[in-house]
Formats: sequence, C-alpha cells, structure tokens
Amino acid sequence: MEDSVKADHVAPFDPLSLADHHAAERRLAEVRGRCPVSQPHPRMHFVAAHQDVERILLDTTTFSARSNFRLDPVNGAEGARPSGSLPTLDPPDHANVRRRLREWFAPRTLRLLEPRVRELAAAAVLELPVGVDFDLVPTSKRMATRVVYALIGAPQEDWVQLQAWSDVLHKYLPAPLQGTPEYIAMMNRLGEVLEEYRAGLRAADDTVVSGLAAAVEAGDLAPADALTHIWQLIQAGTETTISLITNLVHALLSRHRQWQLLLDRPELVGAAIEESLRRDAPLQYVMRTPHHATDVSGCPVEYDEQVVVGLQSANWDESVWGPDALEFDIERDHPTGHVAFGKGPHACLGAPLARIEAQAFIRELLSRRSEIRLATGYVHELANELMVRRPERLLLHIPG
Repeated sequence: MEDSVKADHVAPFDPLSLADHHAAERRLAEVRGRCPVSQPHPRMHFVAAHQDVERILLDTTTFSARSNFRLDPVNGAEGARPSGSLPTLDPPDHANVRRRLREWFAPRTLRLLEPRVRELAAAAVLELPVGVDFDLVPTSKRMATRVVYALIGAPQEDWVQLQAWSDVLHKYLPAPLQGTPEYIAMMNRLGEVLEEYRAGLRAADDTVVSGLAAAVEAGDLAPADALTHIWQLIQAGTETTISLITNLVHALLSRHRQWQLLLDRPELVGAAIEESLRRDAPLQYVMRTPHHATDVSGCPVEYDEQVVVGLQSANWDESVWGPDALEFDIERDHPTGHVAFGKGPHACLGAPLARIEAQAFIRELLSRRSEIRLATGYVHELANELMVRRPERLLLHIPG
C-alpha cells in the first residue's frame, strides 16, 4: 500500500496516510479544531470528536458494522458484507455470536486463567537479557500469543507457524485477507484442529476450539463460522496486547517520574494501564456505515458511504480530557472513560484479558527488573501500520 492515497483538500487527516498517522497528535488536533466530521475521500468520512465517536459506537440502529476493518477510498462501504466475525455483525446476529463467545471471557473463566497468565508474564520477564540492549516487541508478542493460543486450544506445536502466518496477514490490513496464501494455510490448519476435536481425536476440554467444535457437532454452528470466530480471536487477542504492553512500558520509562511513582505506589498499575490505553490506543479507528442516509453533527452521510470512527482522536479530545490531553499521567483524575476498546455493544470482548496480561507483565517488571530503562540513544518510531499504534521497536536495557 502506498504511504498516502490522494485525499480531498477539505480534510487535513487521512486514515490511509502513514504520514498523517505518524503526525497524528498534530493532525488530529487540527481536525478536531477545524472540521471534526470531514471527508478525506469521496465516499469516506472521518469522525474526530469524542461526542460524535461515542454516539456512533452506541447507535447500532443507525450505523452498521458490516464494513469494519475495511478502508476503501473509492467504493466506501459499497458491497461490504458481514464476514461472520463478531466485529462485522449487526443485531441480532452480533448479540447471538457474542453470547456464544462470552463464555471464554466471563470473569469466572478469566480468574481461572489468571494464574497461567502470571506464570507466562514471570517467564517473559525472566527471559529478558541483562547487560545488553534488547527489543521488547518480540517478548511481548511471545507472551500475548502464548496466552491466546492456550485459551483457544491451538496445539502448542503449531504456535510458531500460526503466528508466522498471522504476522504476515496483519501487515495486509485493512486490505482483504481472503485468498492470500497465508490466510488459506492458516484457516486450513485451524480447520484440521477443529475436525480433530469433532472426531474425538482430541479430548474435549475448556478451550475455544473444543467448545465451538461441540457446537458444530450439535448443529448449532456452521464449521466455517466456527473458524471465523477462532481466527478473529487470534488477530484481536495478540496485536492489541502487544501494542498495550509496549506502549505502556515506553510511556513509563520515557517519563522517569511516572515509573518511579509506580514503583512507590504499585496500586496505580490499573490506572497506568487505562491511561496508556487512552494516550496510545492500540487500535486507531473502527469503521461503520449507515443503514440509511443520515448525518453526523449536521454533515450528511449517505447509505454505502463509510464512516471512519477515530478512537484515538476521541481519546485526545481536549473538550473531554482538558488541555493536557496529550500528556501521559497515571494520576489523571479520570483515567477511565476512554474508547480505546470501543464502547457499547461492540466493545472489545477480550479487553479484560488484555488488561490482565498487561497488569501481570508490569507487576513482574516492577518486582524483578525495577532498574530497567530505555536503551541509550533509543529513538521512538511508530510502526508503519495504518490501524495500530505501537513502536516499531522498543529498545531497553537492564544494567548488569
């Protein structure tokens, strides 16, 4: 994908521009101040203000999710159909699928999983090298993928290959993935595992694949839909957590007073996580399209036009967060209320698990590697991804 697709002059921010993404602090402030509902492309609208973002996320009667995770500057949402994955479904299908998947993200289930998450976090921190510079991104990825694949029930011998395919596919987004060799290979392997559970070649257990296999056998779920749900959980559960952990560690270590405050008051870990989600939302936008012609703050939006809902922009809205909205402050009066994980019916199902992972990892760092710091000369650069906000690398150092 090119760095920038030609944008209408009305909009100073284009969600398809890497240049705008890297300059988001300045560009989004310009949008909120000059044109909070703009049209960067003929059939695409960008929504920047918190009040409009929140309204669209909550209003599933007016706005459909069928074009979610698709950015098309030419056709907008024309031809977009729900993929079967949770983020693209509308009521009542969305509620039915969410109810089925919620079993694995219920508080009781996550409490049972939490000791395993703490074990993986402890192992990840103990693996960090001492006396040399290292990149935290691969470490956070290993931890996040181990948690998700264990929850899903993917065979451990497949984890490395599954993640290799997933990494390639993530780089394609927001382009369509179906038909790519990696997508076909990954879905074929997941399909084999699903069939092994259905055939009794793998003993039934409390994993996602096992549960969905039972639903397929009972005639309650089509095999293709089960595979779509498994795939979506892998994609959502890994990248969000990787971004959260790396953004949080960078925010803390690049502001030494904040790291020291957390060392002195570890009870602020939860607040630090929420402030990181607000300040550096892992996912920058979601997409909606109206069920019928409507308007957003007086700006007309036609059927089949796409609305790009600026989650990060809403989280930096000065009218909500004050003039210091771009600052990272774990003592902020109201660290919650952000929309990093969405809001309303489509709020991220796996958000509680991502928070558990981030909290476990930071607590291990605080207790075992409190002397950790940014590597000398490290320069923070965002990854070249349109929809995700995280560092390309996060070089750290633990003194020997």
